[in-house]
Amino acid sequence: MHNLNYKYNLHRLSLILSIVTCGAMLLTTNMLVWAILRYIAGICASGGFIIASGLILKWLVNHHHRAELGIHFAGAGVSIVITSILVEVMLTMSASWQQQWLALAVLAAVAAIPAWLWMPHPAIKGTATHVAVDNPPSKAFHQF
Repeated sequence: MHNLNYKYNLHRLSLILSIVTCGAMLLTTNMLVWAILRYIAGICASGGFIIASGLILKWLVNHHHRAELGIHFAGAGVSIVITSILVEVMLTMSASWQQQWLALAVLAAVAAIPAWLWMPHPAIKGTATHVAVDNPPSKAFHQF
């Protein structure tokens, strides 16, 4: 996928699907349906994170900033810590599995707000018809 606008929109779609599938997990007791929802949620979360990393790195390079993603990756670590604390609190409160998934879906929605709002759009301002294009490695790179 070479079009950065598509990647930007796919990132947003992955945020929405992560929240929806996480919330939908509390609505079913069918193990197959639950496993499919969990799989989709995981794909969206990891795929969205990878896409976001690429978009942020591209933005940093295009705006002549150092290509450092430390704060971006620190956010992933902080979210793991917060999620772990939330799960421990819910276990202490003897929350049901449905309450736990609801709390995790709410946390996902809250975390998605800055991910949605702070992601810079890849299009160049002032050119409404401009299509931002990525330049991935050549086919020769894939031979290694």
